[in-house]
Formats: sequence, structure tokens, C-alpha cells
Amino acid sequence: MDIKKIFLAGFVATVFNYIRAPFTNYLFFVFGWSYFSSLSNFNILEALIGLKELPPMLFLASLILNIIFTAIFVTLYKGIPGQGIKKGFYFGVLVWLAGTLPYGFQYIMMQETTMTTNLVSLLINYLFLGAVVAAIYKPSEA
Repeated sequence: MDIKKIFLAGFVATVFNYIRAPFTNYLFFVFGWSYFSSLSNFNILEALIGLKELPPMLFLASLILNIIFTAIFVTLYKGIPGQGIKKGFYFGVLVWLAGTLPYGFQYIMMQETTMTTNLVSLLINYLFLGAVVAAIYKPSEA
């Protein structure tokens, strides 16, 4: 297990996620899948802790989670079906199924639009993260 590759893949996945997220949120807004704006969430967080401290803390938290995501992918690499990026897609779906669906039961009392938006957004997120990590960890290197 190459620690440098894990950190590199975690960092690239974090940067990629920050580039991808605004486009996904925009599509949700365009198709009317979300009745709230991410900007309103930022305003709430700004009132709680201050916006200047928020982006670095979110980036650091995302980086740590993506490094953990990558380490788990590398550990389970041989047991994940598929080749190359398909392995990452499979892993993304498995993480989504194991982590999001049990977590999704908290959405039972939410409006269906919000629940659907959150579940679809997390699926897209894990698919992209799995693909990015698998692109960096090629079969010959694992």
C-alpha cells in the first residue's frame, strides 16, 4: 500500500469534487429537484461560524474523508469486481449502498424532493470519487 498514492488520490478526489459540485447543484436547481439554494446554506453557516473559516475547514474535512475513502478502496481492491475505472464505479455504488441507504432512513420525514436530491447527489458524488480514485490506482499499481 503506497501512502503517497493514497494521499495523492485523496487530494485529487477532493479538488475534483470541488470542481464537480457546483455543476451538479446547478443541474438540480435547473430541473427543480431542490427548493433551496446552496447559497442560503452558506449564509446559515456564515452566521454560525463565519464564512472566512468555513472553506478551509470544509476542504480539510473533505480531504480527510477522501483519504479514508481511498485507503478503503486500496485495501479492498482485489475484492472489487471490474477493471480500471469500472472498479471505482462499483466501489462508489457499494459505498453509497452501505452508507447512504441506512442513513437515508432519516429522510423519511422530509419532503420527497429533498430526500431525492440528497440521495441522488450522494450517488453522483460516490461514483465520481470512485472513478477518480480508480484512475489514479491502476491495476498494475495496486
